[in-house]
Amino acid sequence: SHQYQLNRAGTNLLSLQEVILPSIACETNAVLKKKQAKAQRNVKDGMPDSQGKDVVEAIETCRKVVAKCTGEAMKVAGEAWRERERERERLRLEKLKKDEEQRRLDRLNAKKERQESQGAD
Repeated sequence: SHQYQLNRAGTNLLSLQEVILPSIACETNAVLKKKQAKAQRNVKDGMPDSQGKDVVEAIETCRKVVAKCTGEAMKVAGEAWRERERERERLRLEKLKKDEEQRRLDRLNAKKERQESQGAD
């Protein structure tokens, strides 16, 4: 997971996708649930719709929006992370190929130098 990689790298950072966004959603929903419970009590107590039923519907809509937006944000963050990982892997493989090619050239040069030094004897 992304958070695991951040922890292993010793970055002391939190993952947007796995920690920050879910925490924000959780806290936001907790507040909205409290407000919704109060509005539902107002409905039961016979308060006007502007203090009860309308408020309950508005809060339910807010909770749905929070869940949808959080899900989309997590999806986008995950896609960005996966894209960075693919690019990192591509660069790593590219570097490995370059390093291997350099080692091959170094071996050829060393062999050529040995042959030249043996021919000079």
